[in-house]
Amino acid sequence: MGAITKIIKPVIIQSDKDTHFSGALATNAKEDENLTLIGANSGLITAIHIVSDQNLAWEIAFFGTDGFDDSNFDLQWYLGRVKFAASDGTRIAGAGPYIYTTTNISQPFQPIRYADLDESGELHISLINRDSTSKNAGATGEAVVTVVIDSDGDKDGFLNS
Repeated sequence: MGAITKIIKPVIIQSDKDTHFSGALATNAKEDENLTLIGANSGLITAIHIVSDQNLAWEIAFFGTDGFDDSNFDLQWYLGRVKFAASDGTRIAGAGPYIYTTTNISQPFQPIRYADLDESGELHISLINRDSTSKNAGATGEAVVTVVIDSDGDKDGFLNS
């Protein structure tokens, strides 16, 4: 008798250019966002992509709760990060926005184990500007972050379909 295999589609979460990461960011400043998770309370982050108006050095940090970088380390739940150099940003046909992806990055990318520890149904994520140039606010500083998660299944232990 053959084994039964269920294919689990990856969960893809994407920020909105008009409501997430829309403010100006000075060097080493960050913006925290809680992005809605549909179909994943835990899993392995296997890819991260950024589409940006500006060619900047970015860092993405993940947290298990919306405590983010709380000074009380018991509330912080830092889970991991990935850094993109400005030179990692490429343009399609030499025009348009800059695209950064963990499949083409100057530093090796290790998948990040993610868990929504406060069970809020959110991906707790920070975008950090590591460039010497400030990120613009509004239409000239748009940045969209896409995260791909290979889901462990939902919080009840059943796989989402």
